[in-house]
Amino acid sequence: MSERLTITVAAGGEDADARAFSAVLQDVLDLLDSLAHDRYQKSIRIAWRIVALTKNSPPCVTLESKSRRKVASVLLAGLAAVQNGGKKPFDMATLKIAKRLGERIDSQQVDAVILKSGTAEFKPSTELASNADELIDASFYEMPSSVDGKLDIVNIHAGPRFTIFDDITNREIRCRFPESMLELVKGNLGKKITASGTVRFNTATDQPTSINVENIEQLEDGGALLTLEQMPVIDVTGGDLSPEQFIRSRRDGR
Repeated sequence: MSERLTITVAAGGEDADARAFSAVLQDVLDLLDSLAHDRYQKSIRIAWRIVALTKNSPPCVTLESKSRRKVASVLLAGLAAVQNGGKKPFDMATLKIAKRLGERIDSQQVDAVILKSGTAEFKPSTELASNADELIDASFYEMPSSVDGKLDIVNIHAGPRFTIFDDITNREIRCRFPESMLELVKGNLGKKITASGTVRFNTATDQPTSINVENIEQLEDGGALLTLEQMPVIDVTGGDLSPEQFIRSRRDGR
């Protein structure tokens, strides 16, 4: 199933269509790449192709992606949240690009931008830059995402919740979930899962701290990760020197 995004740009001066359109298009593509990276916690770039392009002013382009990772509608909703002064929906990098887009409107480099994806539509205003700047200084941000790890410590007092120990950092992530998911949660106790929903990230570290869980999927057991003590020793000395002697010889330039 494909995802489409239409971008219309009205330039901020005579004969400025091409430059303004190019700048905004680059901003939007940068936003899509940054959001995809943050949402899926991977260095990925979703492929977009041009499926429609108008010749008349204001220029309008429609992009299409056939990736299963959907980001256009999430981007529009997040930009609207920033512009309306809502909760922080993006990480620092994405917010800075959103601010850059807003500054093009604020400086009158661009008169108007319209972004459409399905039934969703977003029109950046001068508030996008100023509100993004305020959110950049906030201590956390929230966005639709997921975390992988071992489900542990289920507690139903003061609201149903459980803990995930992140697979990568082994950090504890607090998870709240609706009562309707209680049996699903109990059935996955002690197992490796992917929990998806609205994740809160620490701005300074971009690490997840909590999640309002909407769905749980059990991960296939790929085997326990090796501890540092269990990892095999890699011999870089050739067997003639002890590790201490080898390091000392490298340090002394021998």
